[in-house]
Amino acid sequence: MRSLYLIPTLLFLVVLSLNINAQPSKGGTPPSFSFKAFSSDIDEISVAPIDVAQALQEDANRPGPYWTGRSIPLEASLNNSGTWTNLPDGTKIWRLKISSSGAKALGIVYDDFYIPEGCKLFLYNEAQTQIIGAYTSENNPPQHLFSTELVQGETVTLEYVAPKIIKQKTDKKQLKGTVEGDKIITDSQQPIMEINPIISIIEIVYVYRDVSFLAKYDPNKDTGWGTSDACEVNVNCSPAGDAWQDEKRGVAEVFLKVGASWGWCSGSLVNTTDNSGTPYFLTAYHCYEGATAADLLLWEFYFKYEAPTCTTPGSEPSYVTKTGCTLTASGPYSGGSDFCLVLLEQSMVQSDDPYYNGWDRTNTAWPATCVGIHHPGGDIKKISYSTAALVSSGCLTGMPAGSAWTVNTWGPTGNGTGVTEGGSSGSPLFNSSGRLVGTLSGGSSTCATPTAGDCYGKFYYHWDLSGTANSARLKPWLDPLGTNPNNVNGYDPFAGYPDFYGTPTTLYQGNKVDFTDLTDGATSWDWQFEGGTPSSSTVQNPANIYYYEQGTYNVKLTTVTAIAGTQTMEKIGYITVLPGSQQAQIWCDDFTTPANWTLSTHGGYTDAWVITTAGPTGSYSSPLGTIASTSGGNHALFDSDALGAPGDNQWASVSSNTGVDCSIYESVTLTFQENYRKFYDSTLVYVSTDNFTTSTRYELHADYSNNDWTGNPLNNSLDISSAASGKTNVKVRFTYRSTQDMDPQAGWAYAWQIDDVCLMGTLPGNSLPQPDFTADTRKISPGQSVNFTDQSLYTTSWLWTFDGGTPSSSTLQNPSNIVYNTQGYYSVTLTGTNINGYVTETKTDYIHVFYDCSFDDNFQEGDHLSYAYAPDPYWGYIPGHNGELITAYADKFTIGNLTGKVKSLVVGVGEAYVVGNTTNVTFTIWDNAGGVPGAVLGTRSIAVKDLMPGYLNIVEFTPVSVGSTFFAGFQLN
Repeated sequence: MRSLYLIPTLLFLVVLSLNINAQPSKGGTPPSFSFKAFSSDIDEISVAPIDVAQALQEDANRPGPYWTGRSIPLEASLNNSGTWTNLPDGTKIWRLKISSSGAKALGIVYDDFYIPEGCKLFLYNEAQTQIIGAYTSENNPPQHLFSTELVQGETVTLEYVAPKIIKQKTDKKQLKGTVEGDKIITDSQQPIMEINPIISIIEIVYVYRDVSFLAKYDPNKDTGWGTSDACEVNVNCSPAGDAWQDEKRGVAEVFLKVGASWGWCSGSLVNTTDNSGTPYFLTAYHCYEGATAADLLLWEFYFKYEAPTCTTPGSEPSYVTKTGCTLTASGPYSGGSDFCLVLLEQSMVQSDDPYYNGWDRTNTAWPATCVGIHHPGGDIKKISYSTAALVSSGCLTGMPAGSAWTVNTWGPTGNGTGVTEGGSSGSPLFNSSGRLVGTLSGGSSTCATPTAGDCYGKFYYHWDLSGTANSARLKPWLDPLGTNPNNVNGYDPFAGYPDFYGTPTTLYQGNKVDFTDLTDGATSWDWQFEGGTPSSSTVQNPANIYYYEQGTYNVKLTTVTAIAGTQTMEKIGYITVLPGSQQAQIWCDDFTTPANWTLSTHGGYTDAWVITTAGPTGSYSSPLGTIASTSGGNHALFDSDALGAPGDNQWASVSSNTGVDCSIYESVTLTFQENYRKFYDSTLVYVSTDNFTTSTRYELHADYSNNDWTGNPLNNSLDISSAASGKTNVKVRFTYRSTQDMDPQAGWAYAWQIDDVCLMGTLPGNSLPQPDFTADTRKISPGQSVNFTDQSLYTTSWLWTFDGGTPSSSTLQNPSNIVYNTQGYYSVTLTGTNINGYVTETKTDYIHVFYDCSFDDNFQEGDHLSYAYAPDPYWGYIPGHNGELITAYADKFTIGNLTGKVKSLVVGVGEAYVVGNTTNVTFTIWDNAGGVPGAVLGTRSIAVKDLMPGYLNIVEFTPVSVGSTFFAGFQLN
């Protein structure tokens, strides 16, 4: 038995011309998400899990934070772990998967962390629903110690992306060298600069309790709330939180490290007597006890993590994270008042909306209401009301008498009765004047027993009674003026600074925006509206600012206040004006009425779609959950995973019964919401005007994918103008079947849910330009010219830009004789304009000017390397050897109006193995005999065992002369 698995697109080195250009990095998401050719089989480190039962037992018997995680030592780095892969454009990616069974989340801690400029590091969970990063050179910590945010689940993948190294130019005719990416790199070329990254992992954080802000990434859960008890009250409940909107801004939760343990506490920014805005943060000593200076540099502070109202939010609240701190002062709970003052490593900026809470250092037993604001169980921010007088005490064992306040009664807030829990430790207690008077040390209150009593170390005692050294008192740090006041008010460092919002901020041409000022105490306003009409205003809340030209525009507001004087805020790119006008709704259906749809099967198969409110039940598909569509209620579901084995009974359709009249519309778009998980399959949409006697097929979710996920829901939009515009009786059909049509297999994904299906139309004269073009040749020698043909729709004027061409631009519809004098890969850009706006189309590396030698390939724009799998009984991959007995494969190559010589092939090998005896593969060049391989021009035989799977392999030839078209491929022996 023998098998060879090749990328179905072969790259060839043709003796024609050479240009060395680094391809631009494609940022945004990890490259592996879109470049499916590279195997998901990468180096994985499986770390033995901790004993969770033992950890929970230890947690129950020791004070400290709300413990949720443990460190597990690990020595892994770029040098000893992971898998390197070269992308065709020369980009190098390093991936390492780390897993530990049963973990709720994983964190990564680095003892040495350095990302060179231009490089990126991503981390993501197994389902690829959570991506953190990209971390860049801007994230490099001065001490090189670093930790990255928690990643949901028991698996985290690190993906480091290094763009291709820029090389110095060399003799154009020199052909000796090696291949890097998709270009020849000659031996005489040296990197201008190459700085090695450092990613040295010293431990992972094994999280064994639920983390509420990560639960949205868990496909097994609908939402991520509930780590705190049911009686807790969200801080933005009205009226409970109405009077505490400033104080809450200073409160944050802390994910902190103490030795090998990780846990949650709460705390607050605190003000200084000179309103310095120094980011001092006050929490409890028992949260800090045992931590080293290195541990503190890994603490993570989460600000603004709160629900907007009383209601549990349906989507995850945003938050602001600050990493790292240093110890300033502390006092233990045994013999002290249990406080810890740290200085954040990162400053607070205006977008953080910080508030430095004021304090009262008197020893006053406040009789009126006091308020606690905290993060119980690491949950979103909560508020609790003390409805009885504070009692002076030493309420925890070892605390001196009079060092703490006891809260004996948590009472109604107006929205319920909140208490404290694990994770609330270190949180502030405010008196009725909104000043901090204590930090939570511990207690016994629960939802069932709100009168059990909680203990807050007194700010009075923190001030100067825990010791005489500066490191044991708050006074030296919070009173730099030395005035020793009894109390200090809170401080908003950006009070009086301008702020505003616009409604809406994304609009179509010709529509308006209304602006609302948020500045506190402003007496004058000077607005500047880039691109707006009018372009300025001096009223407080300007309305009816119209935008007539597409683009992205800044808005600037200058105000004068008594507090801040004259200040300016400019929001960059705040207004987005879309070209044209919004499409009209022609027809929509949300499956409320099942009779509006026909469920059908094909080819003798019996498994069918269902219209239901339920989610999928298959073992792989059930984690998808029910589609979270806009309308809710019914949706269409095909749960392939629950219906049978791969390829079993999986050719089914759900078709609309309503024939829609689209005759007056110039263009038509099909929109729908979906929840989908694929395996090695795609799904199809058909559009018909004759009740599906004939139809136009559109392919969705193309290419092989291993357990790929989409969002829930994914909003999909499909231009079906060619099939529907100007037509009547338009119907749509969603079909579950392989696009490969591998008879008798009908394909296999996991599950597909569809909802809120609509047809949207554009009336004549309202369509945007759709620029497109072709060239009569894309591969030339220096000094030759190219003619371009416009293929745009709805376009009345044209602006061309020819990178590397002469002339470099044109306004003709079909420019000709564009001369290229210098070797290289050049982009062409066409901007089409009509009365509704402009649209730009750029084709990257569209023109290839050869010199001596260069790569050529048969990729088209937008293609990715992919592997097509033939399922049982046709085991194996295509192209390559499998149950279909495919023993030869060839691709046709066209090199424009040139001729040349093939010197070598660059072959991407996915898998290559031999069982039983020696097996060779013969790589062959054929001439073009009327569109099929003809005479053999050259061959090279290589043992399969000598091919390196997972890499681009170079197959050297004695140079073979070829014409403008030829075939290249392989034969198995």
